[in-house]
Amino acid sequence: MLTIDHREIDFGEIAVGSRAVRDLMITNKGEAAQLKKKNMPIFSSFNVLNSLKEVAQGGTFKAVI
Repeated sequence: MLTIDHREIDFGEIAVGSRAVRDLMITNKGEAAQLKKKNMPIFSSFNVLNSLKEVAQGGTFKAVI
């Protein structure tokens, strides 16, 4: 079972042409799991900046969004 440390992530106000980066910690409380993401819409405002990987049982992963 994968859990995350935030239910919501508030990016606040961001000026056009600027960017804000936040961390999302993912903890694996079950069997080893390979993290994957679905393709985002072409004009999406969000992206995962680091590569997703396998999270070992009991391990954590910091996703940079």
